[in-house]
Amino acid sequence: MCSVVASSNLEMSLRLLVEMEELGFSPKMEIAQNLIILAAELGYPRLAIDLTYNFEASSVRKLDGKVWESCLAASAESYYKDGVVSMWPKVVQEYKMTLDEGLCLNALHTAGRHGLPDLAMEIFRTIKSIGIPLREHHFAPILEAAARTGRVKDAFSVLSLMRANHIVPESATAHPIFQALQESPASVDAAWDVLEELHKDNETIDILAINVIIQASISHGDLQRAIGIYQSISRFGLKPNVDTFNALLSGCIAARNRELGDRLLTDMREGGVVPDAPTYERLVVLCLTAPTYEDAFFYLEEMKAADHFPPYSVYEAIIRRCISEGDSRYQLALQELEEFGYQVAPRLQELIDSHAQSHSGERESTFDEVAARRRP
Repeated sequence: MCSVVASSNLEMSLRLLVEMEELGFSPKMEIAQNLIILAAELGYPRLAIDLTYNFEASSVRKLDGKVWESCLAASAESYYKDGVVSMWPKVVQEYKMTLDEGLCLNALHTAGRHGLPDLAMEIFRTIKSIGIPLREHHFAPILEAAARTGRVKDAFSVLSLMRANHIVPESATAHPIFQALQESPASVDAAWDVLEELHKDNETIDILAINVIIQASISHGDLQRAIGIYQSISRFGLKPNVDTFNALLSGCIAARNRELGDRLLTDMREGGVVPDAPTYERLVVLCLTAPTYEDAFFYLEEMKAADHFPPYSVYEAIIRRCISEGDSRYQLALQELEEFGYQVAPRLQELIDSHAQSHSGERESTFDEVAARRRP
């Protein structure tokens, strides 16, 4: 059996193991350990763990810590919840083994994915204890685990903890909170109450926490509430950032409220917040929701002048609106789309092909000319 295990033939090794047990024999410790490690390394954490428990139940000898570590590593790599939950205390607490960052990170992501905030914090403490410099990816799974279990207060606190460690959280880090708040409007109310409670306790509030509540309000169709939250940001000693405005502009698009979008843009400029590519994308689309959509071309030119790469969705939105209005400038948008290296999607191509080519003899204005006429 030793040679079979050494050849990495897991199936044959298991078959021989069964035959040995039927004859009343047990494999030698070294063979058993190598078999378990082989199963773990081949990506069968559940099998490897079953083998470890079966062997120890039938033997007076204890397996080496490296065997349990291989089971933990395999479980963490495949995000096997039960394996990580059972193997982590075995390896870290019982055998007191020092783990590398890669294994810890895999275990941490498993805890985050499966909503295990207490385990996530335990793994995080282990990462700190071995002297690994903390980065955003060490905090994000803790926040995810808390959000998945409805512990929004803890999730908000993780954002503040990141700032305290001189780490600026990205919007994507807070996305699990947004997902949790999407469940119902009541969850948004509860999250706002949590922020108020934290503020009363003199806890630091992160702007991302407010942004996700604004995003969630908009996802529930409550733009009025989102604006109310936006107007109260200064109460927390904070200023809105570009993500705040982008979320609100998305709400304006859904409500087809161009006037509110213009006011928000004025606030943005007065506050010294620099628009990013998503800002311009939203401004273009917002203009296209209005009866008069000339400003869409102006913001497209501003976007390019600011060295932002217009996404495909911007050109598609312009093309569709122009075609719906019988506006031949869709051809200019189509030309630019292709110049940027985009391929026309089949459904958009069908719309273009079916469109009657009216005003084909007229001289077409360029986007620059349209923008110049619209804005001094």
